[in-house]
Amino acid sequence: MVNRVIRYLIPHAQADFLPYRIGNGYSVAWRMVVEGCGIGITHISHGDSEPRVSRILKELPTITYPVWLVTHEEIKDTPRIRYIYDLIAEQFNKV
Repeated sequence: MVNRVIRYLIPHAQADFLPYRIGNGYSVAWRMVVEGCGIGITHISHGDSEPRVSRILKELPTITYPVWLVTHEEIKDTPRIRYIYDLIAEQFNKV
Protein backbone atom coordinates (compact mmCIF):
# COMPACT_ATOMS: atom_id res chain seq x y z
CA MET A 1 0.00 0.00 0.00
CA VAL A 2 2.82 2.42 0.78
CA ASN A 3 4.19 2.06 -2.74
CA ARG A 4 0.78 2.90 -4.21
CA VAL A 5 0.49 5.99 -2.02
CA ILE A 6 4.00 7.13 -2.92
CA ARG A 7 3.30 6.62 -6.64
CA TYR A 8 0.09 8.62 -6.25
CA LEU A 9 1.83 11.46 -4.43
CA ILE A 10 4.96 11.48 -6.57
CA PRO A 11 4.12 9.77 -9.88
CA HIS A 12 7.38 10.83 -11.55
CA ALA A 13 9.67 9.58 -8.74
CA GLN A 14 12.38 7.12 -9.69
CA ALA A 15 13.05 4.04 -7.58
CA ASP A 16 16.25 5.56 -6.17
CA PHE A 17 14.39 8.75 -5.23
CA LEU A 18 13.31 7.12 -1.96
CA PRO A 19 16.44 5.38 -0.68
CA TYR A 20 15.14 4.77 2.85
CA ARG A 21 12.01 2.79 3.34
CA ILE A 22 11.08 1.21 6.64
CA GLY A 23 9.09 -2.01 6.10
CA ASN A 24 6.90 -2.76 9.11
CA GLY A 25 8.87 -0.58 11.53
CA TYR A 26 6.20 2.09 11.89
CA SER A 27 7.49 3.46 15.18
CA VAL A 28 10.97 3.94 13.69
CA ALA A 29 9.58 5.57 10.56
CA TRP A 30 7.37 7.89 12.60
CA ARG A 31 10.28 8.93 14.83
CA MET A 32 12.28 9.75 11.70
CA VAL A 33 9.45 11.96 10.42
CA VAL A 34 9.08 13.72 13.78
CA GLU A 35 12.84 14.34 13.88
CA GLY A 36 12.74 15.90 10.41
CA CYS A 37 14.23 13.07 8.34
CA GLY A 38 11.53 13.06 5.67
CA ILE A 39 7.83 12.68 5.06
CA GLY A 40 5.53 9.88 6.11
CA ILE A 41 1.97 8.68 6.24
CA THR A 42 -0.02 8.33 9.45
CA HIS A 43 -3.54 8.57 10.78
CA ILE A 44 -4.84 12.16 10.79
CA SER A 45 -5.39 12.28 14.56
CA HIS A 46 -1.89 10.92 15.18
CA GLY A 47 -0.25 13.49 12.93
CA ASP A 48 -2.37 16.39 14.17
CA SER A 49 -1.47 15.61 17.78
CA GLU A 50 2.27 15.96 17.06
CA PRO A 51 3.22 19.68 17.00
CA ARG A 52 6.56 19.02 15.26
CA VAL A 53 4.93 17.78 12.04
CA SER A 54 2.53 19.40 9.62
CA ARG A 55 0.25 18.13 6.89
CA ILE A 56 1.38 18.40 3.30
CA LEU A 57 -0.69 17.83 0.17
CA LYS A 58 -3.88 18.65 2.06
CA GLU A 59 -5.99 18.45 -1.08
CA LEU A 60 -5.62 14.68 -1.36
CA PRO A 61 -8.53 12.47 -0.32
CA THR A 62 -8.33 10.46 2.87
CA ILE A 63 -7.09 6.92 2.32
CA THR A 64 -9.73 4.41 3.35
CA TYR A 65 -9.59 0.64 3.56
CA PRO A 66 -11.85 -2.10 4.90
CA VAL A 67 -11.53 -3.34 8.46
CA TRP A 68 -12.56 -6.84 9.46
CA LEU A 69 -13.68 -7.49 13.00
CA VAL A 70 -13.57 -11.22 13.66
CA THR A 71 -13.74 -13.69 16.50
CA HIS A 72 -13.60 -17.43 16.81
CA GLU A 73 -16.86 -19.20 15.97
CA GLU A 74 -17.01 -20.99 19.32
CA ILE A 75 -16.84 -17.85 21.47
CA LYS A 76 -18.55 -15.23 19.32
CA ASP A 77 -21.82 -15.30 21.29
CA THR A 78 -20.43 -15.38 24.82
CA PRO A 79 -21.55 -12.26 26.74
CA ARG A 80 -18.08 -10.82 27.37
CA ILE A 81 -16.89 -11.31 23.79
CA ARG A 82 -20.18 -10.01 22.36
CA TYR A 83 -20.00 -6.90 24.55
CA ILE A 84 -16.44 -6.04 23.45
CA TYR A 85 -17.20 -6.94 19.83
CA ASP A 86 -20.22 -4.60 19.78
CA LEU A 87 -18.28 -1.85 21.55
CA ILE A 88 -15.46 -1.99 18.99
CA ALA A 89 -17.92 -2.07 16.09
CA GLU A 90 -19.75 0.96 17.51
CA GLN A 91 -16.50 2.93 17.78
CA PHE A 92 -15.50 2.07 14.21
CA ASN A 93 -18.92 3.23 12.97
CA LYS A 94 -18.35 6.63 14.59
CA VAL A 95 -15.16 7.22 12.59
